[in-house]
Amino acid sequence: CQFVTPSNQPNSFQIFGFIDNTTIATCRPGGGPSRPGIGAPRNDSKIQKSFYNGWKHEHGIKFQSIALPNGMDCHFYGPVSLRHNDLYTLGHSEIISQLRHLQSDQPPSIQYKVYGDSAYCHIYDTHIRCKHTFRVLREREIIENSAMSSCRQGVEWNYGDTKNSWAFIGYDKNLKLRLKSEERR
Repeated sequence: CQFVTPSNQPNSFQIFGFIDNTTIATCRPGGGPSRPGIGAPRNDSKIQKSFYNGWKHEHGIKFQSIALPNGMDCHFYGPVSLRHNDLYTLGHSEIISQLRHLQSDQPPSIQYKVYGDSAYCHIYDTHIRCKHTFRVLREREIIENSAMSSCRQGVEWNYGDTKNSWAFIGYDKNLKLRLKSEERR
């Protein structure tokens, strides 16, 4: 990432990490029989609905992380049902309040922030930023949008590295929710 903003300027970017969510698809958590045998009671159909994302058309779970510029993750939260959006995960992780607490002794003009994709553009907080939108952009804001877009890709690389290192994560037919370890064999 080639974009650097002097940290002594009030209201400068001061980004320390990039926040995003990743999804892991799973097989459909069945609404079938709750145990083997004829006449066994069936699981509630709401179980399937609770992990289904209509936008992605898949069942699964999601995780939130903050990637640092050096490639490490400094925050990891989840799993959360895929049914929920990124703002739900953000709220339940309480990362914004944690950042606010950690920097409470610093004036707001020099506090560090995390940078998120367009899902976070509706959050108006001093500790989270996203690309500039909602009005005619100045030249500096256009340059920031372009530079930060390429820098933010690093958080996606971490997700790709994880899925490449543990290939079974990408095989949704083998990822079964609600099974105990002895049932998986």
